Amino acid sequence: MEQGKWPLVVGRWLFRNRSHMPIVFATLFLPALGQFQFLRNSHLQQLYWELFCLGISLLGLMVRVLTVAYIAEGSSGRELSTPKAEQLNTTGIYSLIRHPLYIGNSVIWLGIASLMHSGWLSLSIMLISLAYHRFIIIAEESYLNHRFGSYYAEWARKTPALIPSLRNWTPPDLPFSMAMVIRREYSGLFQISSVYFLMNAVLNYADQGVWVVDSVFKYFFIFVSIGCAITWFIVKRTSMLPAPDRSLLK
Repeated sequence: MEQGKWPLVVGRWLFRNRSHMPIVFATLFLPALGQFQFLRNSHLQQLYWELFCLGISLLGLMVRVLTVAYIAEGSSGRELSTPKAEQLNTTGIYSLIRHPLYIGNSVIWLGIASLMHSGWLSLSIMLISLAYHRFIIIAEESYLNHRFGSYYAEWARKTPALIPSLRNWTPPDLPFSMAMVIRREYSGLFQISSVYFLMNAVLNYADQGVWVVDSVFKYFFIFVSIGCAITWFIVKRTSMLPAPDRSLLK
């Protein structure tokens, strides 16, 4: 294999298998469970901490919301095989950073990784997350460079990949679209509620030896599940919430 080609190959492989990465992250929690104790040996303090971590994850989801709310349907594909984009996003949050969705993902995982208040665990998951996204970025940017040529190269030259810069802020070409947010991010909210529901039960068992879910996480999961089930039906089985018909302005 030619020098410099292997990161692209790895990136493409990770892109195709990115739906399995939560399983990899989950295995990192197992070694820490044997020594887990509630924060300050207090169930209440641990519950407050888990709610704080949930807030971090919801902040990451908000980054994703503020990203997808201003894009066109064909500008960011969700295929599992190869990257796909019919249009290039360069305004709004994309004028500050090239990969805001991956930043949102990393913040979501930061919240989850912090649940066990273990420094080495949080650091390990964040480093793996950053390395994982960096390889995927290589694959995506190879595709975008081929797809959009000099237009992409000029935007990439002045826009940082992962650390936002306010120097080149450009207002979004498109208005905020709640339809895009609902269509694209309801599943992310369900996944977050599911993870926190499960982790609350696991951590309660690890410290107390009893499988129980605290009411706040139980009702949060139930509420989100019902809302997301209704949303799934509307999006997948009806025409009540179509993707907005809009194109990026050039």
